[in-house]
Amino acid sequence: MVERQEGGKGEKQSGLERLLSEAGALSAETPLGREPVTYTMESLDRLRSKPGTRSDEASKTSFATSRELEAQRRSVERIAMAYQIIAYPLLEVADERFENDPHRDPTALPPRAWQAGMNELITNAIEHPGENTEEYPHRAPVTLSPAERAALGKIAVSRGLPFNSQKAEYNYLELAPARQARIDETDRRFGWIGIDNAVNAGIYRSRHEIDEEIRKRLEGSQAKRRRPPRTNK
Repeated sequence: MVERQEGGKGEKQSGLERLLSEAGALSAETPLGREPVTYTMESLDRLRSKPGTRSDEASKTSFATSRELEAQRRSVERIAMAYQIIAYPLLEVADERFENDPHRDPTALPPRAWQAGMNELITNAIEHPGENTEEYPHRAPVTLSPAERAALGKIAVSRGLPFNSQKAEYNYLELAPARQARIDETDRRFGWIGIDNAVNAGIYRSRHEIDEEIRKRLEGSQAKRRRPPRTNK
C-alpha cells in the first residue's frame, strides 16, 4: 500500500488502484468530445492489454515481476468485464448523448459500437457457457476480490453508475434478458423491413463492420507494441 495525500488527508491506495489511477480509470474527468461511460471502457481496455508498460516507479523495480504483472492484468480484466456489465444498460442513453454532443470526437468508438461488441459476447456466452474460459473469460462468472470490488466501486461512482458494494460476482449472462428485449423490440419495429434495413437504420451493426473495426483496433495495438522502447539520453 502507498499513501496518497488528497484533500489534506492521507488516503491508503493499493497498487491496483494506483495502476488504475495512472490510466485515468478512476478520474471523473473526460476529454472534450468523448462519452464518459465508454471512455472508461477504453481506459480499462488499454490497461488490460498492457498493464506492465507504465512508466511509474514500480515498473522499474524488482517488485513488478512478471508474475505480479500477470496478476495485475487479470485483476484489471475482471474489473473491466464487471464495469462493462454494469454499464451495458446505459449504453443506449450514452450513445444518444454522444451523438448529440456538438464537440464529439469523430475518432472515438461510439457507445453503440461497444454495445454491439457486448451483444456478441452475450450471445457467445449463451451459446458456449463455461467452455474454454481461459481464452474466453466472458463465458464464465467474474468473481471480484475485495480489492477489485473496492476499485470497481470507485470507478462506477466516478461515472455515476449504479453500484452494489455487496455484489462480488458478475456474469454476461445476466444481461441476456436485456439483450433479448432489445432483439424483440427491433423485430417489432423493423421486422417488416428485415435485418438489413435495421442495420442501415443504425439499430444493428453488421458483423462485417464489427469484425473490420476490431481488426483495425488490433492492428493499431500491435503496431504500438512493435515500437522500440524509448531510451533516456
